[in-house]
This record gives sequence, structure tokens and C-alpha cells, in this order.
Amino acid sequence: MHGSSGYKSKLNGGSSTLPIVSHLHSTSLSFELTQGVFECLYSTFLMLPPLLSPAELQTPVPTADPYWSSSCEQWHLLPPPQPSPTLCALLSRVGLGDVAPASLEQLSKSAILFSASLQQAAESDLLRAMGLDSTGNTASQPSPALGIVTTLAQKAFDALSQVGCSQALRETDAGGSSNDFALLSRVLAMLSFTPLSLLFCYNKWQTTDIGQSNARSELSNTILQNVSRARHCLYYAAQVLQHFRTTRPATVLDIMGCLVCVLYMVLYVDIIEQQDPDSARRGAGVKTSSMEIIRLDQVVDVDLLNDWLQVRNNKRPHVPGVGFLHNDGSILRLYREGSRIMANGSSISRMAKVISNLLESQAKGYPPTDRTFIGLG
Repeated sequence: MHGSSGYKSKLNGGSSTLPIVSHLHSTSLSFELTQGVFECLYSTFLMLPPLLSPAELQTPVPTADPYWSSSCEQWHLLPPPQPSPTLCALLSRVGLGDVAPASLEQLSKSAILFSASLQQAAESDLLRAMGLDSTGNTASQPSPALGIVTTLAQKAFDALSQVGCSQALRETDAGGSSNDFALLSRVLAMLSFTPLSLLFCYNKWQTTDIGQSNARSELSNTILQNVSRARHCLYYAAQVLQHFRTTRPATVLDIMGCLVCVLYMVLYVDIIEQQDPDSARRGAGVKTSSMEIIRLDQVVDVDLLNDWLQVRNNKRPHVPGVGFLHNDGSILRLYREGSRIMANGSSISRMAKVISNLLESQAKGYPPTDRTFIGLG
């Protein structure tokens, strides 16, 4: 929290009132934006309508970090901060390529990434309701062209998620500096590929046999038609799981992000790894060896990893704490490892404890009941 301590010293040593008022206002905006990001995250995972209100879209982004990380002497030499652009305006500039993601603060990148993700989800839900999504299209009824808003949101999301997924995951340090953007990018990359309404089978859209069958069919089509993207998401999920094997999940983002990774890996194993490997590999026309493996926790050969991600080889993925994903029992081991990771955070989070118990029940073969999720209320 070096920013808050530095600010206190500036209050004591500063002689100008207007900059103080300006920065107090900036602190308030930063706090509101932080709260908004995590409220959006929580709403996304609990599948509330993924829409941002006009007020949220007009929220200004926080003042640049140098105003808070500078010393008292340096702070007085900085020019007055310029009026901050709104979240929506900045999203469009990123989508148009006028603003490089590297020039943005971490919190601003997280907020824009979230906004873009939610707008894409809203568009997708609307198209699905109209019967115009990819699953309902035929040769005589091609996919509708994307509107300018959706196109900009998609380009902004792609640019930001690419940057975030390339950043290393790290634990929050003593100064309060974290890298939530890196974690958020990986989680939203998975959810943009396999929405939680399909990924999580215990939701209101899958309460009937028909709903579960339709979701399963859509997931199978999505993954099998884009194995490369599915492998990228598996790689991101393995990175997150490995990160939380040594770092205690503490925040809502940590806990829900870890849960999404477990659910995605279970889905991947169920659809990709446990189907007939010989027919899948012959159909793909790529090289394979039953003895070759790829360890997703430690990449020694980058070219080898890229070939696997681009489906130019079919090595057997291995994840620490789980083992080979194609082996019998790997799904139960995924649930068990997820439960163990969540249990590490149960002493400081009731949510982590409830989800740990949920995953442990899954590992033992006990499906959730109506009372399973009461603890999350």
C-alpha cells in the first residue's frame, strides 16, 4: 500500500489544496472502479445479466500511477493530471488501435477487459436467443455480420487478453501490488471460449435433460472445431492451477478463477482426452507418439509447446498434482486437487471452504444437491 502511505506524507507536507482535492477525487474513482470490476466478476460467475449501466460505462479511469508512487518532492513537480477518459471511450480507442495496451495502468486494463468481455457476452446471448448464433446457422443462413460496437469490443478484448496471458502470475506482495490482470485475462479467455452457462452444469439453463444435452452438444462442437484454442485455454488453466498450488487463494477473483480452471480442465479431459485417441489423431493428420509428453507447468522447449498449441503434434499433457490428463481417474484427481487448493484459503474465506467441500464431493462421486450452494448465499 505504498500509494496510501505516500499520499499521507503529501497531505502533511503539501502546501497546495487543489492538487490534494484532485487526488482525493482520483482515489475515490479508483476505489469505485475496483469495486465495479469485482462486482462485475462476481455477477459474471453467478450468471446475472452481463450488462453495464450507462453510469458504469461513463466511469473515468484512475489517474496514472506516477502521481501516487512519487515522493513528496517529486509530486509537487508533476503537472496537474489531465481529465481522465471514460471507460467506454478508452475501450473504443483500444479497439481502434489508437491506444496501446502497454500504455495503460493495470486496473484500467482489467476494467476495459471486463467491459469488452461483458459486451461480447451480451451480444452472444442476444444472438443465441434470436437463433442466429453459430449453432443455429446453416449454409442458407450465414452468420450475421458483427456491428461496430461488437467489433471494437472484440478487438479490444483480443489485444488486452493477449497482453495479460503473456504476463507471469505472481502473488500479491507486501506493498499491495498484485497482478490480477494476468489472472483475469486467463480466466476470461477461457470463458469467452466456453461460457460458464455451458461450462457449469448446475445452473438454471441446464435444469432439464434437454438443456444438459444441448449444452453438451454445443461444448463438443465448440472444442472439437477449434482444438488449437482449446489447447491454449488448457495451458492457461494449467498455469493458474500451478500458481495456486503454491499461493493461497484469498480473493473472489482467486477462488472463482481457480474454480473455472478446474471446470474447464474437466471438460477438456471429458471431450478431448477420453475420446478415441487414434481416430482423433489420424483425422488431424499430425505426428504422435504414445511415449511423448508435454508438461504444462514447465516449458523447456518453446517450439515444442507452440507445435502442441497449434495442433502440429499430439503429445500427452501432464499437470502436477493431477498427472496425465488422458488417464482414467484424471477427472476425479482434478476435482481432488481443486479441493485441496481451495482448502488452503478456507481459513480466510467461507467461499473457498464451501467450494472446497463441493469439489471434494465431486471427487468422491457425489453430485451436488439443492443444499450444496447454500453456504455461498
